[in-house]
Amino acid sequence: VRLNAANEEGLFSPAFNVPITGAGYLVSAEDCDLTLKRTSVLLKQGEDGSDIGAIASEAPAFITVEPSADHVIYVDAQGTGNGTSWADATPHLQYAIARANTFDPVAQVWVKEGTYYGATTAVDTLVPAFNVVEGVDVYGGFAGTESSPADRVVEEHPTYLDGQNAQRVLYQNEPLAADKAVTWDGFIIRNGYMGSNAYYAYSASMMKHPQSNDTYNLLQLHGAGAALMNNVTLSHVSFEGNRIAIQSNNTLAKQVKGTALSMFGGHLDHVSIAYDTTDYVSGATNMANSYLYMVNTRVDSCNFNHNIGKISLYGCTVKDSRFEYNQVRAELPEVDDINEAQLYADASTFSHCFFSNNNAVAISRIFNSSQCGNTYLNCQVDHNNGLAVLKHDKDYNDTFINCNICNNRSKNTGTTFFISGGIFHNTVVWGNRNY
Repeated sequence: VRLNAANEEGLFSPAFNVPITGAGYLVSAEDCDLTLKRTSVLLKQGEDGSDIGAIASEAPAFITVEPSADHVIYVDAQGTGNGTSWADATPHLQYAIARANTFDPVAQVWVKEGTYYGATTAVDTLVPAFNVVEGVDVYGGFAGTESSPADRVVEEHPTYLDGQNAQRVLYQNEPLAADKAVTWDGFIIRNGYMGSNAYYAYSASMMKHPQSNDTYNLLQLHGAGAALMNNVTLSHVSFEGNRIAIQSNNTLAKQVKGTALSMFGGHLDHVSIAYDTTDYVSGATNMANSYLYMVNTRVDSCNFNHNIGKISLYGCTVKDSRFEYNQVRAELPEVDDINEAQLYADASTFSHCFFSNNNAVAISRIFNSSQCGNTYLNCQVDHNNGLAVLKHDKDYNDTFINCNICNNRSKNTGTTFFISGGIFHNTVVWGNRNY
């Protein structure tokens, strides 16, 4: 059997998106000749290649998942049961999440420490590892003996959701009503991956930015770790090693937003993004090349540290959070023009936050033509390096109340700004200098 596909515009790439090792041994994938080589496992054992058919699987023909009397489905990566207790836990996390929504009342899903994967290892697959399901709260970080999420010590029992450097980890495919809001609590989201396949294939989940009126497709180059819309709370969640891989000479590279997390609405509580790298692309918009992209999101007690890339926020409320040791590019230029900002924010409020030891402009604005300034209340801005400490449009100033802006260093040696714009109330500005 010979399979061929037209690819005149370069928009489609037929591929085997199945978790079968060796299934896609093709004669010539580049020429869209999908003829199977004799070595493909799909040809099985026939010497003449005639024994073509399905590959036997060790997976059970039917998966049974049921909640306990307390409306909980228990999940253990090593489990063999139906989910009614820790002793009888199921290993099928995504199926447990989907099944939990079918019960009345909706069941919670409790997940024992371990590593959990999606259904495929095909690189740049169009299927996320895990999906948010309305009304279903999912808790990780269990030792496997607890009788309540309050009994957990999450830090001692790491629970990984792993994209295997092949797929997005967590995805919300439709907005949730307020009475169907969900919480994901106690996970480490890692090794998420997206490539150009995702951009060309996805066409749903459109969200409009309230200020620019630009329409974004959350499936397209948004959030390799997680892409979420609304009424989702992430609590005690960390992000590690998530990546959107587009070559810098590709025009799509300028559209990458939120490598680790992209979120339109919702709540972050005790979330950490650390050591995440977003490739720098010249000419990208202020919102692009960011490892965190959020609109109308509430952020409490979060940490963003040792990342390379930007944070882009609009209409967010940020409290008790730290932005430390981040760098806007992997390799900073030698000349005195590091004018990209570590934080691009608009129409947002920050209270009791720290911006320290970042290599870039510490704080900037996205929409210089807008009249939506930011408010900083009881914030500390110190020991940052960049062309300027605060870069704002002078006509529409941000407001600083009870803040300290101290010991920052500017690489500005010309006549441009060190601190540009701003309305200051009871704010101390001291010890800042050029070098």
